[in-house]
Parts: sequence; structure tokens; C-alpha cells
Amino acid sequence: MVLLRPPSPSCSHRYCASATMPAHLLKWLVGVASVAVGAAAAATAESAQGGARGSGPYPSAADYVIVGGGTAGCVLAARLCARFPAASVVLIERGRPRTPAQEFKVRAMSAVPDAWVDPALTEAWASEANPGLGGRPVTLLTGATLGGSSSINSGQWSVPVAPYASTLGVDGLTEAAAQRFYDAAARVVHPVVPPPSVTPVYTEKYLAAAAAAGVPILSPPPLRGDSRGDGIWVSPMTADAGGRRRDACTAYLDPVVRPGGACASNLVLLLGTTVTKVVLSERRADGDGARYKATGVEVVPSAPVDKSSAAARAAAAAADAAAGRGPTTIAARRQVLLTAGPFGSPKILQLSGIGPAASLRAAGILPRVELPVGAAARSRAATVLIAAYRGVPLAPTANVTARTAPTAVATWRSGGGGVVGTVVTSAFGRLAATHSSVVVSWAPPGAKPEGVPLLVSTCLGVPAAAATMAVADAASPAAPLRVAPNLLGGGGADGAAEVAAAIACLTRLRRVTAALPSAFELVDVTPPPGVAVNADLVRGSATSAHHTVGGAAVGPVLTPSLGVRGVDGLRVIDASAIPSIPASSGLLATVYMLAEYAAEQLVEGQGPWGEA
Repeated sequence: MVLLRPPSPSCSHRYCASATMPAHLLKWLVGVASVAVGAAAAATAESAQGGARGSGPYPSAADYVIVGGGTAGCVLAARLCARFPAASVVLIERGRPRTPAQEFKVRAMSAVPDAWVDPALTEAWASEANPGLGGRPVTLLTGATLGGSSSINSGQWSVPVAPYASTLGVDGLTEAAAQRFYDAAARVVHPVVPPPSVTPVYTEKYLAAAAAAGVPILSPPPLRGDSRGDGIWVSPMTADAGGRRRDACTAYLDPVVRPGGACASNLVLLLGTTVTKVVLSERRADGDGARYKATGVEVVPSAPVDKSSAAARAAAAAADAAAGRGPTTIAARRQVLLTAGPFGSPKILQLSGIGPAASLRAAGILPRVELPVGAAARSRAATVLIAAYRGVPLAPTANVTARTAPTAVATWRSGGGGVVGTVVTSAFGRLAATHSSVVVSWAPPGAKPEGVPLLVSTCLGVPAAAATMAVADAASPAAPLRVAPNLLGGGGADGAAEVAAAIACLTRLRRVTAALPSAFELVDVTPPPGVAVNADLVRGSATSAHHTVGGAAVGPVLTPSLGVRGVDGLRVIDASAIPSIPASSGLLATVYMLAEYAAEQLVEGQGPWGEA
């Protein structure tokens, strides 16, 4: 790993005193690695404390330029740099180095609610109006730190029931091949059923109530997408037995960047660096219709996360100008791989002039390759059933005082789990008849106010209507996309069918809640007591499930080998490439699988996966 900064003085041992991160990994998280690929590492005298900005030039070129250090980006960087030891790999992540407090929020499984409200870890913004929700916008979230959403989500590992992977249109991706790469990812991330020390309280009571209400308990849980049908189970999580998260960064990058690791000399990580566009060179049309080639990316230092501080932004801009850190091009000798996530990759494509011509012109962008980028995405709605309980103690993970107590934190740091390591979701399930996945939580992330004793049962449906994404202004490349999720499909027939499925799912879960022991003294909140689940309630309470795909989908935007149509040397490998959301699972495992599969195909370089 090429580095410019010394290790943090607070991390002289294998594990940092302020976080459970290997010291060598924290070493390259504390600053921007910005030195020519293949050059010798050089320490700077500049302090690494306080999230200091990088010094020196960016790399001028690399063989592979990977844009986005999230779930897919970490997988690809680790696989490519290890399999191509003579090749240089640059991984670019817009998120800045994490402070010890932010590292704690990433590592502790109970801290998901805190990670979601930290702008250094999670980008949150309001969607456009949703006609199907009476015109309400919803809050959208995406990871904005190394590891991406794998560093800030609930960590549920759920594999879709077949057939799913074979429907995605990816060249050579059969169900059997997909299972092989789900397994490959699982061997690295090692999802496990939480042991009792980090299992949410009342989980067993809920499962027993589900069985009594006719929803079978699946035991062992479906780790490999088996087809046992309806059921509910304690969800395997991407965390160790002590409740310390295994994200894409620590699971994939950590082993290869250790001293003497496979990628210690040929992988450069650029933190705090924002890609503003892919650099395209025009070329004569050939047999496959390609008119452009991706020759690199343009980058700038990431803006401060304190968006409210004009003074901070001005000071950072002045420092960048004084140090000569304006827009810089990093050339890609082989390929540019976009792995910036469901919103980031479509945004970068559009900023590069790849997208719907009319919307690009409206944003002040010259269209270069007309493709329906962001025109037919899919965004999943979450509909909820809420009950309050008052006969039993508050779930510890919903108790801010309990999960921040020094003794509890010390227990977690020592590997003992406890409330700090307890996951925030109790169970996951699927209801095939309603085309829904189910998530149950006694301490739902993002619940306001915190500390309210609530049981929240959530139905995750299959979106029927297209979501749209558009860059608002070419002059503001760091601004989030304008996203219209179109949750619950507006007022048409598709929306009505989606609402009907949500009603059926929530009604079934209400029977489970009613089967809980009377000692809980449960009281319905949503819907209120005696009120049936209906369309008005579903549309009035639905929100985003934070599952979005298809902004640069295989088919209309990407070739079956994940190349951008009309552009050589440019691929998209992340959730935005996936055309549809599975009814039977979340997306985390599928993104890992797709990245593992794509990395293997790129290494082999056969047929359409060869370099253009």
C-alpha cells in the first residue's frame, strides 16, 4: 500500500485504543494517499490528527481506477490488486478519514442509529415528491465512508431465492455461478447468527409468536437462498461474536494491505477525494458502435462535511488552491470501474455526459452518449406496523444510556458483546404470497424519539414503478442527485397492486404481534387499536427502505459484461447495475456476489470480459 502519512500516535498496538481497528489499517485511513503509483512511500511532517487534508499530488495514472470505496469497490480493489501484482490499482473514496468516535459508530452493531445521522458517515437528503405517498418526500440514505453502506447498515445477510441472479442479464451469471460467488463472499465476510450475547432481547418470544400465528420458523436460517418458502428466522449478520462489524473494508482490504500483504505495494487509496467526471476521449465508431473510450477520471478534494459552514468551505477551497489541488486527472491505462453505489455511479455517468440528453442539457451538461441513466431505477418502499410495549423493560439497544455506558463499551471492546454489540434487528423473513421480505426490530434504527418502547415490523415490497435520478447542476458535482423514488407506484394499477401486497403483509404480521404474551402489554400504534390496515394507512406511513437499484442497469445502460454502452474501458459494478430488487431478500449479499463474480471475470479476461 502506498502511503504518505505516519501511523496515528494513539494506535501503537495492533488494535487502536479508541477503536477495534488494526493499527496498520488505521494507518492508511488517517490521510489521503496521494503519490504516483509505484513510487516509494514517503512520510510527511503534517499532523494526521483532526482529519487533516492530504498533501502532494494525486497519482498521475494507474492501470485500474476504481471509483467508490464502498461494498463493491473494496471487493474489486482487493481482488484485482492481489491477482494482478504487477498492475497498479487506485481506489478513490469521497469519504474522509474517520475519527475514533466515527470508527466506533461503524464497528459497534448497536450504533447504526448514530451512524445514520453522522454526515461524515452517511449522506442523507430529501427525495422528490412521491405521488403514491400523497406527495410526501422521503429521506434517502447512502454510505459516505470507506466500506460504503456495508459500514453503516443493519448488516443482515440474506440471499435471494432462485431464480434471481440468472434474471439480471449478466453474461455467464447462472444460478449455480451466483451461488458459488455468494459462498465466496460469505467466506470472507463470514455472516453468522448472532450468539445470545448480542441477540436482541425478546427475539425468541417473537419467533414463538410467529409460529403460533402460522409463520414457520426457519432453522437453521437460509444462508444460501434455499427454497423452504414462507418463514422467519434470526438473521445472520456481518459481525463477529462480539458484535463488531465486518464490512467490506475490514473484510477485504485489511488482509491485503497488511505489511507483506498481497497489495502492500500496488494499491493506492485516495480518501477524501471526489470524482467529478469520467474523462472520455472520442474515437471513431467501430463494429460494436463504441464512440468513446474512458481514459481516466477527474478528481478534486472532497468538500467539508459541515455543509452549514461557509467559512469552512472557503478555507478548504483556499488551502486547496494554495497547494495546487484543483481538478486533477488520473489516467486509467486499462479500465475505469464505477463502484460508487446506487446513486453515486449514475451521478458520475451523468456528470460525464452519459445519460438522457434532455436532462443533461437542463443541468448544463454537454450530452456525449445518450443512454437512459437514472431513467428506470427501482426503489423499495418500507411499510410498517408499530406497537408499543409497556409490560416489559425497554430493549437495551433502544436505551441510549445503556448502550453508551462506559462499562458497556469496555465490555464490547474486550470482545464480550453485550448491549453495545447487539444488532438492531431481531429477525428477517419472507412471505411469498405477498412478494415481501420482513424485518422485525425492538430498537429500530432512526426511530425518533429514541428510547420509546416500540416493536416495529416492516414489510419490504417489490417496487412496481420506475424511480428517476437526475443531476441538478453541473456546477455542483458534490450535490446529491434529484431522486424521485415513486414509492408505491403513484395512483395506477401497479401502485394499487403494491399497496394491496403491503396490506396483506402487514395484516399477517399484526396477527404475529397479537400472539405475543400478554405480559408485553402491547398497544397498537400504527394502525391504532381497532383500525384495520388499509390503503390510506399504507400510503400515509410508507417510507424508503434504502434499497435502490437500476440507475445504470444491465440492458438499457450496460452490456451483459457490465460495460457502459458506447464507451470502451468503462464498467459499472454495484447496485446501480442491478435491474431488479428480489422479493425474498435485501441487497447486501447480492452486491457482494456481483462484485466477486465481476472480479473473477475481469481477471480471466475471456470473451466480452476482455479489455476493450
